[in-house]
Amino acid sequence: MEARKYLVLFLFAMAVARPVSAQAYTADAPPRLRALQVLQARRTPASLVRLLRLNGDQTRDIEKLGHPTNSAGIKDVAVVRSAASSYVAVMARRYPPEVKHPFGRHGLGICFLFDRRGKLKARFGGELGPDHLNGDDVQLKTLGTEDRCFVQVSRFEKRAPFTYRSDVYLIEEGFPLVLRIWGVSSSMACTDKPYSKEATGFAHFLRPGGLPWGARGQGSDGKHYAPIIGWDEVKGVFRGPSQIKHDGKMVYEIDLPASKRFRPVDRRDAKQKTHAEPATPAHGEDSAAE
Repeated sequence: MEARKYLVLFLFAMAVARPVSAQAYTADAPPRLRALQVLQARRTPASLVRLLRLNGDQTRDIEKLGHPTNSAGIKDVAVVRSAASSYVAVMARRYPPEVKHPFGRHGLGICFLFDRRGKLKARFGGELGPDHLNGDDVQLKTLGTEDRCFVQVSRFEKRAPFTYRSDVYLIEEGFPLVLRIWGVSSSMACTDKPYSKEATGFAHFLRPGGLPWGARGQGSDGKHYAPIIGWDEVKGVFRGPSQIKHDGKMVYEIDLPASKRFRPVDRRDAKQKTHAEPATPAHGEDSAAE
């Protein structure tokens, strides 16, 4: 009798602890919300494509979820918070048939942002580069901030003397392009928690590759700077040298007209230069109606 009592208690506990299936907890939900919950539960390409189609998005050739190397940012599907709003971020990879280069095994990185009811708010990356060999690498990162997330889209692209381009978008209303960096190296270090301001002047920053840690290079004014692009949480802008040159060679350069939230510390005409052209179109996506 005692054994039967414990068996009943065990079975009851197992029933309570058992995960509820997607079908069970989405039966009465609107189609996009139901599809979003299924995606969060299953984390499969098919469930992502289903939600995209409900949003009117026709992105094709999605075969895997997750970042190719999981070296930064979220792994595949996660809830992120930025600028007082919550999103479901999905990292995926496209494998279009024209990608046959050895690097193509990683696929083309792409990031989708949905609101908490399944509406597609933004899409980043997923494109083949100008050389038709390499594609976008996409990472979602916080730089260690409490309430700001950034999406970095990088690719090999030539603009002499540079060979690599990185675009940084801020996750807030409109999803603006806040920073564009041309460099000679594909590496980009960044903070994942607050850093000592005494060491760099910023608690949160990006550091383009090309120089050893601690080395300095020349800015556009001829003065020497560390290759640090810091995030000013108070003003909501990046600050740093607009370019770095070392041993007579360019290491990186900020595309000032495209970088609407960058304030160079090595130029007197910073205000005019950073507002020289109209703002870059928002990266948000107009989605199908509910």
